[in-house]
Amino acid sequence: MPKINAESEFTIQLKSLIGIVIAVGISVTAYFAVIQRVTFNEHQREIQWDKIRFLEEWVHTFEPSESIKKSMAIQHELQIRIALLEERVDQLEEDLMKFGYYYAE
Repeated sequence: MPKINAESEFTIQLKSLIGIVIAVGISVTAYFAVIQRVTFNEHQREIQWDKIRFLEEWVHTFEPSESIKKSMAIQHELQIRIALLEERVDQLEEDLMKFGYYYAE
């Protein structure tokens, strides 16, 4: 068994050495590219979470303006009136049918 010490020598072909250097260079470049991408994605995720938190808070604390509140109240009142009028029309159609009058749409 050969002994290895500080004065041991070995030889390697130049093309093998260049191949090893290139492989190491590619590996290091790929590693840093992956790390950069992971860091970028983590940063983007934090930005999105900040936006989501802001919008959740805005939704939970939103208070419509007075004009919107008035418009909503008017719309609600009109919906009630329409429902009442539809009931009355239905009742009138039933009454007309009782007396032999047929309503054709």
